[in-house]
Amino acid sequence: MNGFGIKQNFSKAKTVLEKSCSMSDPVACINLGIIARDGKLSEPDFRLAEMLFTKACSMENDRGCEYLAYMCVDDTYFPHDYRKARYYFELACSYGNDGSCRELENFTVENQ
Repeated sequence: MNGFGIKQNFSKAKTVLEKSCSMSDPVACINLGIIARDGKLSEPDFRLAEMLFTKACSMENDRGCEYLAYMCVDDTYFPHDYRKARYYFELACSYGNDGSCRELENFTVENQ
C-alpha cells in the first residue's frame, strides 16, 4: 500500500481490500482500517477503522490489536481508555508483537 514506484490509487485498493477482508484476510482489514482512519477516500471514519481493526484482532492478528490499543491511548480518535488499551496491547503481545510488549512495560499506575 505504500505506492513505491507507482501512483497510489486508494479507490482501487479499497475495492481489493474490501473483498479480501470479507474473505477473512486480517492484513486487508488492517489496511482498509488505515484508509478509513486516515481519510484517504473521504472524511476520516474512526468507527469504521475501529471495526476493521477489531475484526483483524479477532483473527489473532497482532497488528490489528496494536492499532486498536493506540486508538484507545490517542484521544484524537476517542476519549482515552487505558483499560482497553492495556487489554489490546496484552493481546497483541500474546500474539508476538514485541512493540506492544514494550508498551505494556511503559504503562504506569496513572494510566491503568
